Amino acid sequence: MLVIADVTVPAEALSLGTVLTTHPDATVEFERFVPLDDPPMPLVWVDTDDPDAVESTLASLPSVASVVLLTTVSGRTLFEMHWRRDADLFVSALADLPVRLLRIRGHGGSWRLRLQFRDRDHLTAFRTLCRERDISFSLQRLFHPTLPTAGGTLSPEQRDTILTAYEHGYFEVPRGVTLAELGAMLGISDNAASQRLRRGLASLVAETMVEEPL
Repeated sequence: MLVIADVTVPAEALSLGTVLTTHPDATVEFERFVPLDDPPMPLVWVDTDDPDAVESTLASLPSVASVVLLTTVSGRTLFEMHWRRDADLFVSALADLPVRLLRIRGHGGSWRLRLQFRDRDHLTAFRTLCRERDISFSLQRLFHPTLPTAGGTLSPEQRDTILTAYEHGYFEVPRGVTLAELGAMLGISDNAASQRLRRGLASLVAETMVEEPL
């Protein structure tokens, strides 16, 4: 059974940790996307007041072959970069295991990652590998994912919108992002994001909470 683990690792575990230590007020988050390039070109959102300085820091890293500032939305800047992942000890460890890296978010002195393992045996193998490579990490949360049924009405776009809203604190009080910012992350208007959320949540409630008559 699939296992999802939320873990934290020190900033220096990833070569991009230099951005966190050089710009302690910045928040770095990798955008979820389907890689078509070879090697893939990650998209990275950075919440910062000085995007030019962050761009210079990224460009100076040996693990970054190139970096391009794409856009800035409400204080958050999107960068595209050619990242040499083999330069990262932690990511290299992940490459040796059947694991999916679902999320990377960094702030201050640490990174928070969401990892998907095929089963608990692979999670145990990951722990062993980290010990062997002297990589420290802290397990924050462990759970089994639940998925809508195959005949469910939640569309992939609605699911992605709900997950993105949740991951960026849209449902928190106060909100972590505005509806306009959420739309910008998804490449749609705030009105379209609102409609996807309403329809997606309605479908989710209908699938998981409303009992069908006998």
